[in-house]
Amino acid sequence: MATRVLGGGYPGPGFFPQIHGVMLACAGLILAVQGVRKRPVRPTVRKFFWRREWLNALVVVAAVVGYLFAAPRIGFSLTMAALLTATMVVFGVPVRKALPIAILTVASMFMLFGRILRVPLPAGPWGW
Repeated sequence: MATRVLGGGYPGPGFFPQIHGVMLACAGLILAVQGVRKRPVRPTVRKFFWRREWLNALVVVAAVVGYLFAAPRIGFSLTMAALLTATMVVFGVPVRKALPIAILTVASMFMLFGRILRVPLPAGPWGW
């Protein structure tokens, strides 16, 4: 028997993603507060915005935006492999390690989401 929620109905398909989203937001807030508390000295504005952490965050945002533009054109697999490899190299991982890790990650993501869970992933011009 299904459990009723506060509104009187049964949980819909967005119930667990909402719970996970709230949990991730709370974890992010906790990490942000801890980071602010551990900051030793207040840096100047110029140094604050050019710290390596900010540049790393910009790289991740650029990778997400790059995925949004590239995935429909060249497909999920090639886009993710390229972006994961590039992101890891920017973060300091050698290419000889980043490339196989990216390929294995993309292959496992494709098998899980594309094949097992049947999530439609962008195929690109080659159909894979």
